Amino acid sequence: MSVRFRVVFALACAVLAAMLCTVYAQHVQAETERERSEALERYGGETVNLVVATKNLSSGETVTKDEVTTKEWLSDLAPEGAKTDIDEVVGKRLTSAVASGSPLCSLAFEEPEGTAQVPDGHVALSLSSADRLGLPDGAATGARLLAYRMSDSGTSLISDDVRLLATGSEGQRYGSSSITLAVLPSQVADILAASASGNLRLVVPADDVDVQATGAATAPTSVAPTAQEGNPS
Repeated sequence: MSVRFRVVFALACAVLAAMLCTVYAQHVQAETERERSEALERYGGETVNLVVATKNLSSGETVTKDEVTTKEWLSDLAPEGAKTDIDEVVGKRLTSAVASGSPLCSLAFEEPEGTAQVPDGHVALSLSSADRLGLPDGAATGARLLAYRMSDSGTSLISDDVRLLATGSEGQRYGSSSITLAVLPSQVADILAASASGNLRLVVPADDVDVQATGAATAPTSVAPTAQEGNPS
């Protein structure tokens, strides 16, 4: 390969690289302009007043009026779904934390995937899953559960109307996890007491299981001898 060919080939590669860089830069610029145009169209101007947190807000907290304010923001830098009206966020519960000075967005109020709604007539109750609750791995959110109390005299049914709403971490600081249940208000005290004493067990029944019909509310404390066993001589 001659020196002349090498020089020509190197120049051609340099020209091609320059052209590719130009095309890429034009693409990036066009994409930026598109996003900017969408932001301007969404908010109607170069700047917009966004609702921002005046302090660090935690997940599960209900937003109050003294915890938010409005702040001027460049429209093309506004996050997707950013709120512009304080009245739209006051009184709503956060599902994710928001740092002080950050805009409040729709995502901060969205329920996480896999969380079931509390059924009518029930209340939500959180328990530490570090206890031996007997809940099978992989139990689906929304699943019906049976709640039993274990004792020396046997096993008694507390409720056949419990729903699994969610499972999740209570906080990395503690390294523990929790489950959230939907229970009838009249059964909250019994379930909490059984959980506190370590005697609560949760069971996942099949859809066709009718606990009341089968009379399985209380487990037997002794087993009578069968006919085949006979009486001892």
